[in-house]
Amino acid sequence: MRISCRTSLQGISILWIALMSCKEVIEQPEKQKNLIFNSQRQPELIPFTNTNVRSYDGAWFTIHYPSDFIVHPSMRSSTSAKGFDSAIFTSPDGLVEFYVFSPQWDGQAYDIALKPASEYIFDKDIRNLRDKTEILFTIAAKDGSYKRSYRESIIPNSNVRWILGIKYKSQIAYQKYQDAFVLFKKSLKQYAD
Repeated sequence: MRISCRTSLQGISILWIALMSCKEVIEQPEKQKNLIFNSQRQPELIPFTNTNVRSYDGAWFTIHYPSDFIVHPSMRSSTSAKGFDSAIFTSPDGLVEFYVFSPQWDGQAYDIALKPASEYIFDKDIRNLRDKTEILFTIAAKDGSYKRSYRESIIPNSNVRWILGIKYKSQIAYQKYQDAFVLFKKSLKQYAD
């Protein structure tokens, strides 16, 4: 039995084409998988479109938050037997947290206190307005993993204080949730008694 050179080359060519076809089939799912992983690695690029809200009732306040955020009541009320003076609302992708502290009167928000071992004051500004004083401050993680920005409002003659804030993993994450945060801040309703 004699095999010609031409037949051998044709066989090798067919084998080569078959191998390359198998390689393309094997690589195709990998390419699709990479697309999924890339979008999961950068969730801040996926627009936030949820416009539904829920209400959270603290001991002395009510606030509206995006319906898919997770609520974490934080500091128990110091002047009420039930309810909380502060709460944290975490986005479904974990990129941001909204914060509210609204006690009956005055108080200290110990749950957002600076942690000197891992954080530093990034920025601070005090504004004396006609009817209140506002303290704007940002705390940053020393490892660069997040920033926390707050607006503390104090009405001196009434002995009233409240804080609204946002913790964010990047500026892009902040921008993604900025509109929702503005609505969150505007929705705060406070109760004295």
